[in-house]
Amino acid sequence: MCCGRINPELRAHSGSLAGNLRCLSEPRHVSNQRPLGRHRQGNMVFSIWTGRRAARATPQNRTRFAELAQVRAYWEGLRRGDQLPLREAIDPRGLAGALDVVFMAERIGPGLARFRIAGMKINDLCGTEVRGLPLSLLFAPHARPQFAGTLERVFAQPTFAELAVDAEHGLGRPALSGRMLLLPLISTRGVPDLCLGCLALEGDIGRSPRRFTIKAAVEHVQTSPAVLELAEQPEPFRPKPHLRLVP
Repeated sequence: MCCGRINPELRAHSGSLAGNLRCLSEPRHVSNQRPLGRHRQGNMVFSIWTGRRAARATPQNRTRFAELAQVRAYWEGLRRGDQLPLREAIDPRGLAGALDVVFMAERIGPGLARFRIAGMKINDLCGTEVRGLPLSLLFAPHARPQFAGTLERVFAQPTFAELAVDAEHGLGRPALSGRMLLLPLISTRGVPDLCLGCLALEGDIGRSPRRFTIKAAVEHVQTSPAVLELAEQPEPFRPKPHLRLVP
């Protein structure tokens, strides 16, 4: 056994193996693509081959404003035919997962309503406990007349409404948008003077209070198919008389 000499073939093999390992350890660029493998940068993940940045899957971006769909489905499930749900039928357990953005408001005048109860995120948004305060507190002064008209129609027609809203932003107030849902309820007085609401948010609240402007509003009038009438009533069927001889 010789310790001083190395077989030339083994030396060549070890040299090529070291070179291969060095190549694998160094970044490789192929046709301006990013290095092979997965590379993290903040909340972004680079795909293995293309180098295109793909947003990391999170509960926030899987479904936008998922709370609205849950609250509306719950409200629809409480209806009986064309009847609006009763206030006494509302069970918070049916709204689990959306309770921090849910509220209930009571009509106190034309286009006016006040909070009876609200989730913690709505309190954080306003920077205070909102119980007893007007619902218009959520909106900038120039957006309040439009909101008042929508709110009054929710109670009077009745209808339910969905609003796309954007928060005013500036120093300490980052971009914040949301969707608001207003669903009428029948109170113990037997009239639709309550509404179940949801304000789902996308973005950071930042420094409160935040006020919204209305980007768009959609109102759905609740009309029962049973009371729809045709615009033109069909004429009743009248059989033609039989032919007869005339003397």
